[in-house]
Amino acid sequence: MKYLPYIFVAILIAIIILQRSCDPKYEQQPNDTITVIRVVHDTVTILDTCYVPQIKYRYRVQVDTVIDTVEVIKEYYTKNFYFDVLKNDSNAFISVSDTIYQNQIISRESVVKVYPTTIYTTNTITEYEKRRNKVFVGVGVNGWVDRFGASVNFGLLTRKDHLYTLGYDPINSNVNFNMYWKLRLRKK
Repeated sequence: MKYLPYIFVAILIAIIILQRSCDPKYEQQPNDTITVIRVVHDTVTILDTCYVPQIKYRYRVQVDTVIDTVEVIKEYYTKNFYFDVLKNDSNAFISVSDTIYQNQIISRESVVKVYPTTIYTTNTITEYEKRRNKVFVGVGVNGWVDRFGASVNFGLLTRKDHLYTLGYDPINSNVNFNMYWKLRLRKK
């Protein structure tokens, strides 16, 4: 019965330690996610000879002036080559080539170069070590002016960086208990 107050005090100290260490608001340090995006452009070339369109209707214009027939016939038998770029940007190159002879389209060719974009996404997740409670065992030496002591110490470092130590000095029959809290001088 003479140790009952000491046991009661030890139980109260254990309750205080457990209540301070078991904070439900405590969160683990979050993981870092680094995303790397790489864009690759490929080229696809499509050569296509298109159909020659048929005439749907003709419209004749009345001309009231004198026309040089030789020039008209020369122009009629001349091959005209036309080249037109419809689109030229980072996504595609599209062009059309036409050949006109005797007032008709005799050849049409299109060139299509498509630059498809391939996007590769790489996610790198860095997981931090989960914080755990750590237990330490050690020895201590202490002394006063009139006596000397040596103790065996047990330490508990909690996930919240609180340190609790319990030591026993068998030479002086002394028990000591210490509590330490980490000081954070810089803001996160």
